[in-house]
Amino acid sequence: MGNAISELLNSALGIALSPIPIVGIFLILLGDSQEKLPSFLYIAGWSLGNLTVFLLAVASSSLAVEGTSEPHLLKKVLFFLLGTGLILLAVDQFKKRPKVGVKVKTPEILDKMGQLTAKKALLMGVAFATLNPINLLLTISAGASVGVMEITLVNYLVLVILFVMLSSSSIIVPTIVYFRDPVKMKPRLLNAKTWLIQNNSVILSMMLLFIGVNILGKVFS
Repeated sequence: MGNAISELLNSALGIALSPIPIVGIFLILLGDSQEKLPSFLYIAGWSLGNLTVFLLAVASSSLAVEGTSEPHLLKKVLFFLLGTGLILLAVDQFKKRPKVGVKVKTPEILDKMGQLTAKKALLMGVAFATLNPINLLLTISAGASVGVMEITLVNYLVLVILFVMLSSSSIIVPTIVYFRDPVKMKPRLLNAKTWLIQNNSVILSMMLLFIGVNILGKVFS
C-alpha cells in the first residue's frame, strides 16, 4: 500500500500545484461577490472533474492489463507514452516562459473569474480539470499508475479519496484561510496571484519534467 501511495503522490501533487486553477480560486475569492457559494462550487467542479478522469483512467488501464497476455510489457508501454508526453509538455512550457523583465498578462480565460455566478463557477472548475491538456495528462498518469496495481478494493477506495484530497488541497486550503480573515488575506492573495501568473510556465515545466522522468523511470526499472 505504501508503494501505491508513493506512485500516486507525484501526479496528484502536480495537479494540486498547477498555477492556473489556483489563480482561478484566488480571483473568485477576490471578486465582486462576497458570497461563498461560487468558491465552494468551483472546488466541487474541480474535484468532480479530476475524480471522473481519474476513475476512467483507473478502469481503462486495469481492463487493458487484465485483457492482455503480456501485462508487464503493456505497463512499460503505457508508462513510456505517459512519461514521454509529460516531458514533451515540459519542454513546450519552458519555451513559453516569459523573457526577463517582461510582465505576463492575466490569461483571457481568467479575466472574468471574479464575476462568475455559482453555476458558472461549478462549470469552470469542471472545465479546468477536464479540458486542460496538462491537467488531463497528469490525472490520466495518476489513474493509470493506480489501475495497473494489484491491490484490494478497499485500498483502491483509499487511493481515490487520497487523490481527491491531494489534487484539491491547493484550492481548498486558501479558501478556508481566506474566509477566516478576508481583510488580512486579500493582499496576500493578490501578490500570490501575480507571482503565479508570471511564473506559470516555469513552474509547470519543472513540475512536468520531474513527474515525466519519474514515470519514464518505471519503464527501465
